[in-house]
Amino acid sequence: MSASTVQLEPLGKHIKRIAKADPTAYGPRTAKRGGVYTPFLPAPISKRPFPLGDEAAAAVAQATRALAQLGGVAPRLSSLDALARSVLRAESVASSRIEGVRISHKRLARVAHTAESGRASDPRAVEVLGNVAAMEKAIEIGAKRSALAVADIEDIHRMLLRFTEDRDIAGIASAAGNVVGLMPHPEHAIDPLTGPGTDGLAFFTSVLAHLVAAA
Repeated sequence: MSASTVQLEPLGKHIKRIAKADPTAYGPRTAKRGGVYTPFLPAPISKRPFPLGDEAAAAVAQATRALAQLGGVAPRLSSLDALARSVLRAESVASSRIEGVRISHKRLARVAHTAESGRASDPRAVEVLGNVAAMEKAIEIGAKRSALAVADIEDIHRMLLRFTEDRDIAGIASAAGNVVGLMPHPEHAIDPLTGPGTDGLAFFTSVLAHLVAAA
């Protein structure tokens, strides 16, 4: 069946929302004003079919055969999986340019070949490669169609940093110990009203307890 004959629901919709005025907000006066805005609300895609047209399906099949010959494995094509890694790499390479990092596909492929053995010597490319791995992990978790748990987020974070030098670092402090940086930010989890919970509150209460004990 051709993709053109399949009637698909829209990928989302725009909804009307009203932002309240906040005189204390950071930025110019326009940032402090309230007003109407229309964010885009994406539709769930876990059960959404993504059919390919005849030409696209033929192109995917041809590319899969070429990859099979290159890798010396039997050709397989059951879905869009054959294109997933290339698409994810392309997205990571493109998004890295936002941060001023220009990584070529050749440079990324070279690092991918050496990263597993711990011989990668291109920190920037390694970071982009970790982004690819994290997105693959997120897709794998999302495909299970179950509620997202804290452990799932931690797994994604591990994949993001697994090849980097920072993978075992949860925070950093100045030499004097008076400036501390942590990830994730504990101040984002001190009240259920403004964050996901109160897990970060223990950090600040322990600091206060230490100061009181030292006084």
